[in-house]
Amino acid sequence: MKKKINLLFLILTSVGMSSLAQSVEKREFEQSVKMHQVPGQILEYLSPFMDKAKKVKYFRESDGENLTWEVKLKFKGRQFSIEFFDNHTLKDIEELVRWKSLEPEAGVPLNDYFESNYRRFRIKRIQKQYHPGKDVEMTAFIEKVLSADNLPPSGFEIEAEVRGHDRGDFGFFEYQFDASFNLVSKRKIIPVSDGNLLF
Repeated sequence: MKKKINLLFLILTSVGMSSLAQSVEKREFEQSVKMHQVPGQILEYLSPFMDKAKKVKYFRESDGENLTWEVKLKFKGRQFSIEFFDNHTLKDIEELVRWKSLEPEAGVPLNDYFESNYRRFRIKRIQKQYHPGKDVEMTAFIEKVLSADNLPPSGFEIEAEVRGHDRGDFGFFEYQFDASFNLVSKRKIIPVSDGNLLF
Protein backbone atom coordinates (compact mmCIF):
# COMPACT_ATOMS: atom_id res chain seq x y z
CA MET A 1 0.00 0.00 0.00
CA LYS A 2 2.84 2.39 0.90
CA LYS A 3 4.56 1.69 -2.44
CA LYS A 4 1.26 2.39 -4.20
CA ILE A 5 0.86 5.76 -2.46
CA ASN A 6 4.47 6.76 -3.22
CA LEU A 7 4.02 5.82 -6.88
CA LEU A 8 0.78 7.80 -6.99
CA PHE A 9 2.50 10.97 -5.79
CA LEU A 10 5.45 10.38 -8.13
CA ILE A 11 3.03 10.25 -11.07
CA LEU A 12 1.23 13.37 -9.87
CA THR A 13 4.50 15.25 -9.49
CA SER A 14 5.65 14.27 -12.98
CA VAL A 15 2.34 15.31 -14.50
CA GLY A 16 2.34 18.48 -12.44
CA MET A 17 5.84 19.51 -13.51
CA SER A 18 4.69 19.29 -17.10
CA SER A 19 1.71 21.48 -16.25
CA LEU A 20 3.92 23.88 -14.33
CA ALA A 21 5.95 24.53 -17.43
CA GLN A 22 2.73 25.76 -19.02
CA SER A 23 1.79 27.68 -15.82
CA VAL A 24 -1.93 27.30 -16.53
CA GLU A 25 -3.08 24.19 -14.65
CA LYS A 26 -3.14 22.95 -11.09
CA ARG A 27 -3.52 19.18 -10.87
CA GLU A 28 -4.86 18.80 -7.37
CA PHE A 29 -4.98 15.60 -5.36
CA GLU A 30 -5.80 15.16 -1.67
CA GLN A 31 -5.77 11.91 0.28
CA SER A 32 -6.92 11.47 3.86
CA VAL A 33 -4.37 9.78 6.12
CA LYS A 34 -4.29 8.61 9.73
CA MET A 35 -2.51 10.63 12.40
CA HIS A 36 0.11 7.92 12.88
CA GLN A 37 1.09 8.28 9.20
CA VAL A 38 2.00 11.95 9.66
CA PRO A 39 5.72 12.57 10.39
CA GLY A 40 6.38 12.91 14.13
CA GLN A 41 8.22 16.22 13.68
CA ILE A 42 5.08 17.84 12.24
CA LEU A 43 2.95 16.52 15.09
CA GLU A 44 5.50 17.92 17.52
CA TYR A 45 5.18 21.42 16.02
CA LEU A 46 1.40 21.24 16.46
CA SER A 47 1.27 19.56 19.87
CA PRO A 48 0.95 22.82 21.92
CA PHE A 49 -2.35 23.61 20.19
CA MET A 50 -4.02 20.26 19.76
CA ASP A 51 -5.84 20.24 23.09
CA LYS A 52 -7.90 23.25 21.92
CA ALA A 53 -8.24 22.11 18.30
CA LYS A 54 -11.43 20.50 17.01
CA LYS A 55 -12.34 18.47 13.95
CA VAL A 56 -8.69 17.68 13.21
CA LYS A 57 -8.06 15.89 9.92
CA TYR A 58 -4.81 14.88 8.23
CA PHE A 59 -4.05 14.77 4.52
CA ARG A 60 -1.33 13.98 2.01
CA GLU A 61 -1.52 16.34 -0.95
CA SER A 62 -0.11 17.23 -4.32
CA ASP A 63 -0.78 20.42 -6.26
CA GLY A 64 1.26 19.13 -9.17
CA GLU A 65 4.27 21.07 -7.95
CA ASN A 66 4.85 20.00 -4.36
CA LEU A 67 4.08 17.02 -2.17
CA THR A 68 2.83 18.23 1.18
CA TRP A 69 1.28 17.23 4.48
CA GLU A 70 -1.79 19.16 5.54
CA VAL A 71 -3.59 19.37 8.87
CA LYS A 72 -7.07 20.87 8.84
CA LEU A 73 -8.63 21.96 12.12
CA LYS A 74 -10.95 24.37 13.87
CA PHE A 75 -9.34 26.60 16.48
CA LYS A 76 -11.45 28.98 18.54
CA GLY A 77 -14.22 28.79 15.95
CA ARG A 78 -11.97 29.56 12.95
CA GLN A 79 -11.06 27.11 10.20
CA PHE A 80 -7.39 26.60 9.41
CA SER A 81 -5.28 24.49 7.13
CA ILE A 82 -1.65 24.12 8.21
CA GLU A 83 0.53 22.82 5.39
CA PHE A 84 4.05 21.41 5.55
CA PHE A 85 6.51 20.63 2.78
CA ASP A 86 7.69 17.06 2.34
CA ASN A 87 10.83 17.95 4.34
CA HIS A 88 8.53 18.85 7.29
CA THR A 89 9.14 22.63 7.12
CA LEU A 90 6.08 24.87 7.29
CA LYS A 91 4.77 25.97 3.88
CA ASP A 92 1.90 28.21 4.99
CA ILE A 93 -1.21 28.51 7.11
CA GLU A 94 -4.51 29.16 5.38
CA GLU A 95 -7.63 30.49 7.03
CA LEU A 96 -10.96 29.93 5.34
CA VAL A 97 -12.98 33.14 5.37
CA ARG A 98 -16.25 34.39 3.96
CA TRP A 99 -16.15 36.61 0.89
CA LYS A 100 -18.40 39.17 2.61
CA SER A 101 -16.22 39.22 5.72
CA LEU A 102 -13.11 40.42 3.87
CA GLU A 103 -11.83 43.81 4.86
CA PRO A 104 -12.77 46.49 2.29
CA GLU A 105 -9.10 47.09 1.43
CA ALA A 106 -8.97 43.47 0.24
CA GLY A 107 -12.49 42.84 -0.97
CA VAL A 108 -12.89 45.94 -3.14
CA PRO A 109 -9.81 45.44 -5.39
CA LEU A 110 -10.52 41.72 -5.75
CA ASN A 111 -14.13 42.31 -6.71
CA ASP A 112 -13.04 44.99 -9.18
CA TYR A 113 -10.60 42.55 -10.76
CA PHE A 114 -13.17 39.78 -11.27
CA GLU A 115 -15.88 42.14 -12.48
CA SER A 116 -13.51 43.57 -15.08
CA ASN A 117 -12.40 40.11 -16.29
CA TYR A 118 -15.63 38.10 -16.16
CA ARG A 119 -19.14 38.63 -17.38
CA ARG A 120 -20.25 36.22 -14.66
CA PHE A 121 -18.29 34.70 -11.80
CA ARG A 122 -18.85 32.98 -8.49
CA ILE A 123 -16.41 32.90 -5.62
CA LYS A 124 -16.09 29.34 -4.39
CA ARG A 125 -13.50 29.84 -1.68
CA ILE A 126 -11.42 32.58 -0.13
CA GLN A 127 -8.46 31.81 2.06
CA LYS A 128 -6.05 34.11 3.76
CA GLN A 129 -2.56 32.72 3.47
CA TYR A 130 0.08 33.37 6.10
CA HIS A 131 3.66 32.57 5.08
CA PRO A 132 6.46 32.18 7.62
CA GLY A 133 9.51 34.29 6.95
CA LYS A 134 13.05 33.06 7.01
CA ASP A 135 14.52 31.95 10.33
CA VAL A 136 11.07 31.95 11.95
CA GLU A 137 10.49 29.50 14.77
CA MET A 138 7.62 27.41 13.44
CA THR A 139 5.67 26.77 16.64
CA ALA A 140 5.79 30.49 17.54
CA PHE A 141 4.56 31.43 14.07
CA ILE A 142 1.69 28.92 14.22
CA GLU A 143 0.68 30.27 17.63
CA LYS A 144 0.73 33.87 16.32
CA VAL A 145 -1.62 33.04 13.44
CA LEU A 146 -3.99 30.79 15.38
CA SER A 147 -4.28 33.18 18.31
CA ALA A 148 -4.71 36.46 16.42
CA ASP A 149 -8.33 37.51 16.05
CA ASN A 150 -7.59 39.48 12.89
CA LEU A 151 -4.14 39.96 11.40
CA PRO A 152 -3.68 43.13 9.31
CA PRO A 153 -4.53 42.83 5.58
CA SER A 154 -0.92 43.43 4.62
CA GLY A 155 0.03 40.21 6.39
CA PHE A 156 -1.64 37.72 4.09
CA GLU A 157 -2.29 36.70 0.51
CA ILE A 158 -5.58 35.67 -1.05
CA GLU A 159 -6.39 32.47 -2.88
CA ALA A 160 -9.65 32.62 -4.79
CA GLU A 161 -11.31 29.86 -6.72
CA VAL A 162 -13.62 31.23 -9.36
CA ARG A 163 -16.04 29.44 -11.61
CA GLY A 164 -16.78 31.41 -14.75
CA HIS A 165 -16.12 31.96 -18.42
CA ASP A 166 -12.55 32.91 -19.28
CA ARG A 167 -11.72 33.43 -22.94
CA GLY A 168 -13.89 30.52 -23.94
CA ASP A 169 -12.58 28.25 -21.19
CA PHE A 170 -15.00 27.23 -18.42
CA GLY A 171 -14.17 25.75 -15.05
CA PHE A 172 -12.56 26.42 -11.69
CA PHE A 173 -9.59 28.76 -11.55
CA GLU A 174 -7.24 29.53 -8.69
CA TYR A 175 -5.99 33.09 -8.35
CA GLN A 176 -3.09 34.03 -6.17
CA PHE A 177 -2.84 37.66 -5.04
CA ASP A 178 0.02 39.20 -3.14
CA ALA A 179 -0.24 41.22 0.06
CA SER A 180 -0.99 44.34 -2.00
CA PHE A 181 -3.75 42.41 -3.83
CA ASN A 182 -1.94 42.36 -7.15
CA LEU A 183 -2.45 39.21 -9.21
CA VAL A 184 0.55 36.87 -8.90
CA SER A 185 -0.65 33.73 -10.66
CA LYS A 186 -3.68 32.03 -12.13
CA ARG A 187 -4.18 28.31 -12.74
CA LYS A 188 -7.07 26.19 -13.91
CA ILE A 189 -7.84 23.53 -11.29
CA ILE A 190 -7.85 19.95 -12.57
CA PRO A 191 -9.00 17.58 -9.78
CA VAL A 192 -7.18 14.24 -9.96
CA SER A 193 -8.83 11.05 -8.76
CA ASP A 194 -6.69 8.01 -7.92
CA GLY A 195 -9.27 6.06 -9.86
CA ASN A 196 -8.05 7.83 -12.99
CA LEU A 197 -4.45 6.83 -12.48
CA LEU A 198 -2.75 3.76 -13.85
CA PHE A 199 -0.31 1.80 -11.69
